Amino acid sequence: MGAFYYFENIWQNNSTATVQNKTAVKSETLPEPASVEIKLDAKRYFYSPSSITVKKGQRVKITINNIDTDHGIDVPDFRVSGKDSVEFVANKKGLFIFRCIVNCGEGHMEMIGTLTVT
Repeated sequence: MGAFYYFENIWQNNSTATVQNKTAVKSETLPEPASVEIKLDAKRYFYSPSSITVKKGQRVKITINNIDTDHGIDVPDFRVSGKDSVEFVANKKGLFIFRCIVNCGEGHMEMIGTLTVT
């Protein structure tokens, strides 16, 4: 939805107003960045894909597909954590780590991935 603005330059000439130039300018409200849903396969001791990229301002939903046992995801820089899925707005640019929140065995501490926000 947008608004319509109309500008005109008026020159006064011997008490008679004449229109010199008319310019129409359309102002639009920019749409919010699209939402993105990412499905991660979680298997001892990795995510697939292990690296994901989203745009700043996007609403992100990450859903976990557990392949072998229970896993989860924690994205500490966006203060979200969950077993099945997490949702957040990617409101800052950078490279961020996400990790498994369920102790899934010996390699649990190495079960990490990266989130890049451009």
